[in-house]
Amino acid sequence: MKHVLMVGRSLEMLTKGVKHGVRYSLLCKNAPRVGIEDLGSFSRIVMLDPGAGVEEWIAHARLIQQRDPVDAIGGFTEDEEAISAEIASALGLHYHSADVVANTHDKFRMRQTLRAAGVDDTVSCLLPSADGERIRAFAADHGYPVVLKPVDGGGSLGVSIARNEHELDTAIRWFERWASKHALLVESYLEGDEWSVEAFSEAGVHRVMCITRKYKDPKTCVETGHCLPVLLEPEATRAIHDLVGSTLTTLGILDGPTHTELITTPRGPRVVETHTRMGGDLIGKLIRLVTGIDPHELWWRQTLGQSVIDEVPICGDGKHAAIRYVSPHAFGVLERVEGVEEARACPGVEDLGVLKKPGAVLGEVFDSSSRAAAVIATGETPDQAMDRATEATKAFRFVVSCAA
Repeated sequence: MKHVLMVGRSLEMLTKGVKHGVRYSLLCKNAPRVGIEDLGSFSRIVMLDPGAGVEEWIAHARLIQQRDPVDAIGGFTEDEEAISAEIASALGLHYHSADVVANTHDKFRMRQTLRAAGVDDTVSCLLPSADGERIRAFAADHGYPVVLKPVDGGGSLGVSIARNEHELDTAIRWFERWASKHALLVESYLEGDEWSVEAFSEAGVHRVMCITRKYKDPKTCVETGHCLPVLLEPEATRAIHDLVGSTLTTLGILDGPTHTELITTPRGPRVVETHTRMGGDLIGKLIRLVTGIDPHELWWRQTLGQSVIDEVPICGDGKHAAIRYVSPHAFGVLERVEGVEEARACPGVEDLGVLKKPGAVLGEVFDSSSRAAAVIATGETPDQAMDRATEATKAFRFVVSCAA
């Protein structure tokens, strides 16, 4: 039975690993978010203070290694990738290198690396804060629109677009309201359709599973849905595949799933960012619905030392899956959500979820975690899958006690 040191907790990967006869030790911040019925999955749990340094994490990992040799590092959550890389290096275990993690977490470093290699020439500038004068200077040099976003943020937190001088103050206020603790990345806006590319790598060989269409709120840039696979013209598909392959190779990514966001501009596809994980918003589940193969299972098996590259699925044109997110336009306390079973009975619906519990305070949707509900549906075409998911969300009725 393999002994895996989980660094941070991923419930989805936890349950799948048990199927492979895995034993766990867990290193995590704070108290682990587990119910009492889940504690039996772990041989031991070590909780560290949120302010613990890398050396303390490594010291605990070494102690576990000495008492119960570890076979693999389970660093499946983005927040713990940097710590996982340091622990793996200290224990001599296979994982992404610290440079790979830095190349994907730091969006300015990613921009610099890709630009130096001639892979992507998107112009950007790193600022310690939302300095209006320096942002205006960047726009004067490179033109509007410009994008403001945290250099190391996620979930569309604090992202805004200023299409002209008049919109810049609003964009700066949005960043400062939600992402003021982060350094600011300002970059040239990429005009075009936005996609993500789900891929899987092994020993530096990259295999694209599918291209996913992204749906976003034009004001907040928060994602409202995804649909896959989207089949483009062969020339456009080749250009996207080539860019993704070059990006992953340039950033040093060797193994595991990746989620690369890009935009097809008039000058060709350009990278927005990439991640060494499965795409969020249940994209892995959409792939499973379309292909019958669960990429999370492949990720586990590769973590345990198996070769899986020949089993990585490539989505075809036989079936399509979509997810649609919705939130009520209301400020107040959520009392209940009605219409769930009505939504579940709609044509093509495969699954759904209410993401906010009664008592939750609802307000402005500012990032992925502030969305309220979602529906997954399948169809014979991308449009049919998304239309079905969207239609089903109309059955939700959010009962909210609004503030006076």
